[in-house]
Amino acid sequence: MKINKYLIKHLIIGLLVLQILCGCVPQIVKPGFDIEAMQSSKLVMASGTEALRKGDLASATHFYELAFQLGRHAEALDGLGCVALSAGKHKEALRYFNEALERAPQLSPIYGHIAAVLEIQGDMVNAEQHFKRGLFQKPSDIQLRFEYAQFLKRRGKTEQSKILIAQVRSMIPKPLRFGLKRGFKFAPPEES
Repeated sequence: MKINKYLIKHLIIGLLVLQILCGCVPQIVKPGFDIEAMQSSKLVMASGTEALRKGDLASATHFYELAFQLGRHAEALDGLGCVALSAGKHKEALRYFNEALERAPQLSPIYGHIAAVLEIQGDMVNAEQHFKRGLFQKPSDIQLRFEYAQFLKRRGKTEQSKILIAQVRSMIPKPLRFGLKRGFKFAPPEES
């Protein structure tokens, strides 16, 4: 089965949003770094996310496993799920995401990650239910709302998608709206 790189990209963005919401600033630390020198498990999580973003699945796995040991269980399991998904291991990813959801049902990005796996597996009904459950859990989750809009657009439900995109636009402060471009694509600012 071909992996949808667009979905994976947005899963990683969602994980970055989760890290930002946790107060993390993405930084990268090399594996083998002295654990005593780590400021917190948030730094470890952020390092895992940065490694995942760069496609370094081995380092990402290392950091998420370390974060799990440091007590950031749900977030670390979610990160391990994203690593598994990036490696095309859908069943393993779903297992990690479901375990993360059991530990922290309040973390709305996890619902979107489960929905992405279900969509890849062709289970559109349950994928949509997970988007809805996540938004019920946290209606202010902009990234999850955006991912749900993209899901609806791929399913041909353009009117519903447009409504969600309008909601997303209204939720983002005007100075930050540069990330939403025509065609419903979310893009980070250009680097100078």
